[in-house]
Amino acid sequence: MIKEKNDIRIFSYILKDFSKIIKTNALSFRHELGNDTDCFRLYDCNLDQLKIVVEKYGNNIRILDFSDYLLDENIIEDVKDICYRMLYVNKENIFYIRRIKDTLNYKNLKSFRTFCIESGLKFEVEMLHYIDSGLFLENVYARRFIRDNAYNKRVLNLFSYTGSFSIYAITGGANTVISVDLSETYTKWAERNIKNNGFNSNIHKCICSDAKIFIEFLIKSKEFFDIIIFDPPVFSNSKKMSYDFRADRDSLLWIKMLNKILNKNGFILFCNNSKLVIKEKVYDNLTIINKTYSFKAPGFIKKNNKGKTEHYIFLKNRYY
Repeated sequence: MIKEKNDIRIFSYILKDFSKIIKTNALSFRHELGNDTDCFRLYDCNLDQLKIVVEKYGNNIRILDFSDYLLDENIIEDVKDICYRMLYVNKENIFYIRRIKDTLNYKNLKSFRTFCIESGLKFEVEMLHYIDSGLFLENVYARRFIRDNAYNKRVLNLFSYTGSFSIYAITGGANTVISVDLSETYTKWAERNIKNNGFNSNIHKCICSDAKIFIEFLIKSKEFFDIIIFDPPVFSNSKKMSYDFRADRDSLLWIKMLNKILNKNGFILFCNNSKLVIKEKVYDNLTIINKTYSFKAPGFIKKNNKGKTEHYIFLKNRYY
């Protein structure tokens, strides 16, 4: 909260820098990601004095406030006005969400669902009701990697969320794609995304299940996959599970389990959102390749690596 007039004067310079960053990134990222993509992160807490995230989804702007204190209402309006002028969107399509100490303020917020396009694919996104929109923008290059390697492959997508990896795999010509998520809400969302892209969710199944139980079923059934996408939450203790999951503690053990259903010459894509440090060159006879740098999406520069996703490929009997 601003307490002195001098603070407001200082903040005017910060807002000028913010304006330049927004305008420059909008032009740069549109060129980098291509004309078939209209969603990307424009601002990622770049300035220490303005800890917000700004993301573009089609003709909509989503502003997520990560400040440790309440931003002055005038500053919030200034931020919205800059987005309106620099990004050429209607003011009613600019959505602001205040996030304090990992708690989202839902007060007076109504659901607003819309669509965006990434790599020519259509995704349903939510502007207000969740901290995450339904599409993790930092995974765009990882998704394109899956698409480029999916032809005629069997693909398993664990913790599939709204099914974006699955849709890329289907687009890439995968012959089987199975998406597994514990949430019925996200499972139905994934089914809608598949259908909205012209695919059949009866062929490429979305299954609402505990991932661990489903993996154990696959091991017993001796079902194997060429590509496994493993993008777990940092932590989960859902009442639907008989155990708790911690990515930094459990991920490598899960990969050992997934190796039992991985075909020869197959690979596991591991999206690491936790503090887990991976140093092994080989794990359980899988060759590990760090793809974090090559999969880095534009706009993601959060300081202290907060919110950073690392990408690893666990290869079985071949090298990339």
